[in-house]
Amino acid sequence: MVSRLALVLLSVASFAVTAWALGRLPSWPEDLGMRARWAWLAEHGADYDTLVVGSSATANGFVPAAFDAACSAEGLEVRSFNFGVEGMDPFEADHTLRVLLDSGLLPNLRYVLIEGNDWSPRIQYPDDERQLWRNERFVFLHDAEATQEALTWTRGHLEGDLRQRQLEQHLELAARHATNLGAGPSWLGSLRGTWSGAPTREQLAADHGFVALEELTDRPDVTERRERFLAGLEAYVQQIEAWRQRLDAEGRPASAPTPEYRAAVERQAQRLAAIGARGVYFTGTRTIQTPGLRGLAAEGALELLPFNDPAAFPALYAPEARFDREHLNREGATRWSGLLGRAFARLVSEED
Repeated sequence: MVSRLALVLLSVASFAVTAWALGRLPSWPEDLGMRARWAWLAEHGADYDTLVVGSSATANGFVPAAFDAACSAEGLEVRSFNFGVEGMDPFEADHTLRVLLDSGLLPNLRYVLIEGNDWSPRIQYPDDERQLWRNERFVFLHDAEATQEALTWTRGHLEGDLRQRQLEQHLELAARHATNLGAGPSWLGSLRGTWSGAPTREQLAADHGFVALEELTDRPDVTERRERFLAGLEAYVQQIEAWRQRLDAEGRPASAPTPEYRAAVERQAQRLAAIGARGVYFTGTRTIQTPGLRGLAAEGALELLPFNDPAAFPALYAPEARFDREHLNREGATRWSGLLGRAFARLVSEED
């Protein structure tokens, strides 16, 4: 008769083997098109030599066709792909870029454009909303390297109960990553080829990762954002004008970045240099400042093309170019991508 201990050991071994097997399968999160973009690059990665990584300002703002055409007009031929994902902060972007570079799916990669912001692995969700901070993207993010970076930052920048809670959260997410706990539905979805909220293959073929917010008519949150923007349009115009005047009077703020952000930029530069690619940072047309990023640029630690500046780019902040307060509509996105392409091509040609 099989002993109870043997049954326990058999169960543990079965769990470990299953977790290991799942770990060998595609594990990119479904959320907002991450896996769909990854799957597209798995088939077509060799077609692209330029990768763009960032938040919704990139996902819904960077139009590869407009960028490529602007670069071509300046004498630089590129083929770009938009790997922007809503809510992607620099900590997640750093991990995403690392996994993409390690994948080997982009054998002809020459350039990487990285949307910059201040770097922090802090978990923003309230402690009692565990279903939010235990989400698939956070689990995917917490591999060994990213978890160590998160723990180091948390120990150095947070205090008291908050530090302890965040350390525990990062460790739980790392354990979920290592064991694939809760990954079943996502894995089954990958076998079916169904990804919620993702661009279709037709959209990926046409727009190469870009998604216009006007086309997300099935998302109530996007529709509500548009309605709030239109309802508060007068206040938005006044706030942008006040910001423009402040920039003209006080200049663009720059500050010393955290050591962790500087280290992340250095790692990115090393990884890109190892494959012969060049990295350039940019900011989208957001209504936030990026003093740490500007500080790194002032030090010469990175090349920066900043566009979060209504004084320098008033047309990009005009209501007719906006979908909402923080995002461009398709027309505005096309215009901004052209400006970014021209600025990028000139930067590259100056140093070649």
